[in-house]
Amino acid sequence: MAEINDVYGADYQKEATMARNNHAINVIANNVAHRQFGFKLTDTHDLWDQNHNLLREVIESFLQKVHQINPQMHPQYIEKTSSQINMLPELIIDTPVEYFWMIDGDYHRAYFFYITPYEVGAY
Repeated sequence: MAEINDVYGADYQKEATMARNNHAINVIANNVAHRQFGFKLTDTHDLWDQNHNLLREVIESFLQKVHQINPQMHPQYIEKTSSQINMLPELIIDTPVEYFWMIDGDYHRAYFFYITPYEVGAY
């Protein structure tokens, strides 16, 4: 019987994980680019590191994809250790979370939103 590496190639598992991660990033970016901030997520644990932070390459890819989908949206990442974190009305402390803010050029609004392994939400 053939082994999985013989059929699909040596990097099958790595490529499958990358494809699943890219799909998750695309779903999140597509929703956010269309001003849909409240939705549940499943199977996004590979996007997070062992310190419960969103991987840096995931953040960069997400920011680029949102702007690519809707050029009027200008998302920015909020570092947890920066003074910008004080702009948020409340912080989530019991689960891994990353915070973002975005300028909407169409409606001249600013949105604050967060991403956890389980959901995307807005303030």
